[in-house]
Amino acid sequence: MDTKKTFVIDTNVLIHRTDSIMSFRDSEIVIPLWVFEELDNLKKEDHTGRGKSARDVIRFINQLGSNGSLQDGVKLDNGSILKVALSHMVPPPDLDGKKTDNKIILCALELKENGKNVFFVSKDINARIKATALGVKAVDYNKHKVDINFLYEGVREIEWSKRTLDDFKVEHTAKIDMILQPNEFLIINSSQDQTRYL
Repeated sequence: MDTKKTFVIDTNVLIHRTDSIMSFRDSEIVIPLWVFEELDNLKKEDHTGRGKSARDVIRFINQLGSNGSLQDGVKLDNGSILKVALSHMVPPPDLDGKKTDNKIILCALELKENGKNVFFVSKDINARIKATALGVKAVDYNKHKVDINFLYEGVREIEWSKRTLDDFKVEHTAKIDMILQPNEFLIINSSQDQTRYL
């Protein structure tokens, strides 16, 4: 898998903050083509702030795109590469492939299946749940940044020495140098003990 992070940005993130893509440094930033369809529909709303935000986002991305090809990737000042994705995975049978929201998620899934280290970024909790169900890591865009160091992954594997493992068997407690999320599981491995503990 590619170790470089690829952030797939949902429409609502761009509406939330016009220059949100500049928050992702030294990464690959992907905007699915269908995001622009949603922006095009939203820009017609004159009675809401979303209309102005959509127009501002379109102008901002157009300006960035003038420095190269959005299909091949445009180098940004923050060290990232901005691309527009033009394709997506074939939807599974139970997912409506005609819905724009699903096309955006399926775009993230296709990038993941192609070996990218993908994070789907969305303000929509339902979209994040669907992405996670399809095996794509999903995060909220909060306070103008995304901290993937605190991304809940469900299960993590860690390595312990035999001594630490033996102490744990007796004391049933151990100090670990990491932050765990509620309901997160650890798989404990030891190179000196072939048994795995959950």
